[in-house]
Amino acid sequence: MKFLYDVNTKKLIIQEATKLEYNQVKIWLEREVENFRFTPAYRYNKWDGKIDLFKNGSINFGLWKEIIAALQIIGADFEVVNKKDFPLNRTVTLEHVQEFCNEFFKDRYILDSNGNKKSFFPYEHQIDSAYKALRNRYSNLEVATSGGKTLVLSIIIFYILKYIKADAKILLIVPNVQLVTQFYDDLLQFNTGYFNENKQPMDIKLQEIYGDKPRKYFGVGEPNMYISTYQSMSKIENFGEEFYKQFHTVIIDEAHMTKVESIKKILNLTLDTAEYRFGVSGTFPKLDSANWLTIESMTGPKVQQIRAKALQDLGIITPIKIKCLHVNHNNPEIEEQLKKIRKNPNLGAEAYRLEGEFIRRSEKRISLIWKLINKVKSNTLILFNIIEYGTKIKETLEKEYIGYLERIKTDSTITEYKQYEFLYVDGDISKKDRAEVKRKMELEDGIIRVLVASYGTFSTGISINNIHNIILAEGFKSEVRIIQSLGRSLRLHETKKQALIFDIVDLLTENGKGSYARQGDKRKTIYNEHQYPYDVIKINL
Repeated sequence: MKFLYDVNTKKLIIQEATKLEYNQVKIWLEREVENFRFTPAYRYNKWDGKIDLFKNGSINFGLWKEIIAALQIIGADFEVVNKKDFPLNRTVTLEHVQEFCNEFFKDRYILDSNGNKKSFFPYEHQIDSAYKALRNRYSNLEVATSGGKTLVLSIIIFYILKYIKADAKILLIVPNVQLVTQFYDDLLQFNTGYFNENKQPMDIKLQEIYGDKPRKYFGVGEPNMYISTYQSMSKIENFGEEFYKQFHTVIIDEAHMTKVESIKKILNLTLDTAEYRFGVSGTFPKLDSANWLTIESMTGPKVQQIRAKALQDLGIITPIKIKCLHVNHNNPEIEEQLKKIRKNPNLGAEAYRLEGEFIRRSEKRISLIWKLINKVKSNTLILFNIIEYGTKIKETLEKEYIGYLERIKTDSTITEYKQYEFLYVDGDISKKDRAEVKRKMELEDGIIRVLVASYGTFSTGISINNIHNIILAEGFKSEVRIIQSLGRSLRLHETKKQALIFDIVDLLTENGKGSYARQGDKRKTIYNEHQYPYDVIKINL
């Protein structure tokens, strides 16, 4: 099967194909969207539940490896008639990227959490990841959380400005404001931190883009590096379409979110001008899913995969141990009630809602969370989904702590006790207050801090080394969200030998199989796939 690579539209145009080849590729590039049966469009016969990424004989270039996979099944070949235009940078070699790192990072330092100088150098997997992105131009990198994605991106940016295009303009898009400021600070530190006063950093002219007091560049000339949230960058009317066409390189951080319409809109505006476009994430959707195909079509094939297990074996990230707590609410009445509701196929969502409300009303369940916190006696992150439940958890834990203090005062045999501070973050908490929460969580002052945070604000990307434990107060079955959430505990810290994850699996009766119990089974499958060890512990409330 022969294709022409259109350098202007970044698409593969069919030049020659048999009917079998054409149909095979078309079928391969159709995928069912997850949970499509629950969408109104499907229910009312307005949509078949599939995405189709093969239209009018042209295919987004990012899917070229998918075409190869499809054709291999029928024994057909993939051929590009204008091979010289194929977007591969053949001048980039692994040896040269290594040489660049040897020179650029020699004698450099970063500051640790205590403000002390600490020498550093990129790990082998970071240099290899940067090389693969630089060579392939359109691609995705999967590097497990705490595997140093920020340093990988920094190597790519520095190398492009030094060897590929000195006046290149680069756009980095991240999910939230915390990551804008975090990357801004990290990039400056990687660039300017050095022992040798004669070593010159790269000429990085940084500017942030988001709603709340972004840092602007006021030096000579225009910025050459913009860091923005997805939301801010999607407001095209604020910039004009020409603004997006200036970028030589577009980087999507946490690229598993690329399926979001606003990000697709941004990428489409850079499609015919960006020479480099790639995504990075700690975990991507399944490779046979519609979500992955959408991501791949916009940014390119996955060219690197570094799983957490490999990083743990190298001692780069903290080992974790998962405790699956099968919590028996011992309430056969509500289980029977929900069974009757589920007999009506149109009331599945209603049954799920009622089950969740029952679980969140349980005071004993939150008391169990307090017992876990007081047992581990180290910094803990509690992740929730519904704001009302998150605030309830924090308020109840504070009451439990007051009761703990009262018991301490009346027990003359206890001479030492631990002090706690409870912190809270959801989407309405300001950037300034979130930064203060992050600062407090890194302190080593003898106080145990418990951060109650929403999945949306703290399950992805946020870097806090001093988190020893995570409690999944509300469960999910999304592999991306689960692995991203576990990643908050993986960063190394001098006081942490192992991170504990408490995964609360709610059962209405001992052997109940409600929605939340089934989600717990799904999470155990995910733990097995990622080689995370876990134990099952049965608890009666």
